[in-house]
Order: sequence, then structure tokens, then C-alpha cells
Amino acid sequence: MKKSWKKALLAGLSIVMMGSFIAGCGSDNNGAANKDVLKVGVTNFASTLEPTENFFAWVVMRYGVGETLAKFDEQMKPQPWIASKWEVSPDHKTWTFTINDKVKFSNGKKVDAAAVKASIERAFEKSNRAKTFFEYDSIEANGQQLVIHTTKEYPNMPGLLADPLFLIVDVQAEKDGRNFAKEGPIGTGPYVVKSFTKERAEMAANENYWDGTVPFKTVEIPSIDDPNTRAISLQSGDVDMAVNIGPGEIGLFQGNDKFKVDEIASLRVVLARINQKGILGDDKVRAAVISATDRKNYADVLLKGTFIPGSAPIPPSMDYGFKDLKDGHQKLIYNETDCKLNWQYMRLKLDTELREYVEFQCQDKIWDMRGIAVDTVDGYGRIDNLINPLFWVGTDTNRRVFFYIDSVVVSQE
Repeated sequence: MKKSWKKALLAGLSIVMMGSFIAGCGSDNNGAANKDVLKVGVTNFASTLEPTENFFAWVVMRYGVGETLAKFDEQMKPQPWIASKWEVSPDHKTWTFTINDKVKFSNGKKVDAAAVKASIERAFEKSNRAKTFFEYDSIEANGQQLVIHTTKEYPNMPGLLADPLFLIVDVQAEKDGRNFAKEGPIGTGPYVVKSFTKERAEMAANENYWDGTVPFKTVEIPSIDDPNTRAISLQSGDVDMAVNIGPGEIGLFQGNDKFKVDEIASLRVVLARINQKGILGDDKVRAAVISATDRKNYADVLLKGTFIPGSAPIPPSMDYGFKDLKDGHQKLIYNETDCKLNWQYMRLKLDTELREYVEFQCQDKIWDMRGIAVDTVDGYGRIDNLINPLFWVGTDTNRRVFFYIDSVVVSQE
């Protein structure tokens, strides 16, 4: 039982971290004298445990203190967690979440829709990042039913609410005097904060945990920033598990029966930037450099198999049809220009008085657009001469395509 929970905890830590190329290693012959204590070596960037500060909610979730309404599976699809199910109105602007009737906070209080409502509203009050996920008109709570009315369509609300920023906390506990930053929030996870500093944290088992037995009474979490020191600590038995073992040290544990290596593809992408000066000002040269880049050897040899070769800005760990790409590559644009693999400059000129297109430019090619009708919509009250840039991409075959926009500049003569 203890081995399986170690693996489950480790996988959870690595998924939440998002940047782990190697999720971590766990020793099967635990060197710790006390079998009720699990020691996990990590890298910690949080100076407090206030979930709305910076990105510290990731650490709160990573330490097993907080949980969200939904969580992601290995295909990055949202699955029920604190919410047992959800449904959406036909216009995708009203979402109804059913809160699992079994969920409790670590202080024993039942989690109902009102508590979830208060927690989400707290996130919006304290974090400017919250509104970058979604904006709402109102939130209603009725027993275990939480209804969120949004300002516009959000087809993936469960996925948005799976971000650690929206982990559910007991707001009333803070009002009663608990300092979330120093003492940690009251959440719904398997552990509660016993002590915390940036250098070291200690978690205790949540006696009121709603989702099964918590196997370790105590989890000690020293922050070991140097990957070599982290690996040495794991070898010596100072820690039982460690996350983010580097490419230079992972070979010490692979194939070693005393350790279990658990890896999962991350969502992080490593990019090499190319300037457009000098010889690289020639788009054919840039295309040649890109074509000659041996991503597989870089990943397998230089980075010792801890990276996966990529072929698009979106990582292959996400379910975006990469398995359907021939040889792992996709032609990005039609052959209208000499450059296929780089950003394209585009310009659309409109006559705002006549309300008609004038011309469209892509790189050095210009098309006369006069006579092509402009799409118009009903006017907005108190707003004149509004121009809404809309972008879409079409395909001539049944396949998935992407259209990436770097920036949009609107100017008027």
C-alpha cells in the first residue's frame, strides 16, 4: 500500500509542477527509520502559502493541501474532483457544478456550494490573474449546486477552474483569524500544514480527508534547489523521493532496482530563437537552419532522453492530433511565399467611410480587395466606428489546423 501511494503522490506532484521533464525518483528500500514519515526533496519557489499570491497556489496543491473542482487526466482533459459533475447551457454562458457531497475541509466542515462560491470570489478579489481565465456576471449557490453565469462563452470552464489558483479554501477560517500565508489555507487535500518556511515544510495527515486513507502521518519537504544535491540526498537516503532529477543525474537511478523512476511528459516547451539579421535575414537560410535542426538527437543525446522532440509550438504531450502528423511534421502554410516555417507579415486595409475592404497584403504580395463585402453587425449603443478584428483559419481537407497570431496593430490614416 505504501509503495503505491508513493507512486501516486509522485505522479501528482509532477503533473502539478508542469515543468518537470523528469517527474522524480522514489526509493523502494526506504532509508527512513520512521515508516510513518515520507521525506520528499523538491525545489520550492513560494515564500508564502497564500494561494492567490504570485503562482504559489501551485505549491499549495503540490504539497497536497489544496484541490480544485476539476483535475486533468493524462490527456489533459478535465475530470471531476471536488465537483462530481457539471453541465452547461446551450449558449455556454451558464455552468452548473454539482459539489461532491462527501467533500470536507481539513477542519471537518462540509464543503457546499456556498463555500465554493466564497472561495472563487476570494480568488477574484485578491488576484488580478483570475479574470485572465474567465469573467463572471454572477455566481449562485444552492445547497450542493453552484451556478456560474459568465460574461461570454467559455467552452472549457471545468479546465479553467482546474488551475491551482482556484483551489477551494475555507474562507470563513481566514475570517476567524487563520493566516493563510504563514499557516497555510484550510483546504480539502490529504494533508494540512504543520509548519512552513521557504526552505522547509512539514505536512500532517488530514484526519478529515474525504477521498480515502492518507498513508503517511507526516510528509517532510526540504527544498533542495541544486539538482546534483537533490540526487545525492536521494542516494544517501536523506530523502525518500525527489522531483525534477536533472538529465545529468537521472542515469544514476535508471535501471537501479533500489529506485523507481516515474516520468511523465510536461507541458513546457523549449524553443530556440532565430534573429533575422545578417545572413539570417534570408528566409531561405532560416528555413534551412530549421530543417537541419536534429531535434531527436538533441533530446536523446544532449538531454539524455529527458526531452521529447517537438514539431509545433504546442507540446506533443497535449491531445492536439500530433500522432496524425506525417513524420511528426505539418506544412504550416500554403506555398504562397518562399518562407513556410516562419511568421508572416499580413496587412488588411479598409475604407472606414465606404465600409469596404481596399487591399490585403501578405509579405510582399498584395491583393486588391475592393468589391468584397465587409461583414457588419448591429451597432453598439454609445460606441461609434467600432472595428472588431476577427481571425479564423479554414482547411480544404478534414484535418486539424492552427493559426498563430503574434500581435495586432490597428492604425488610421
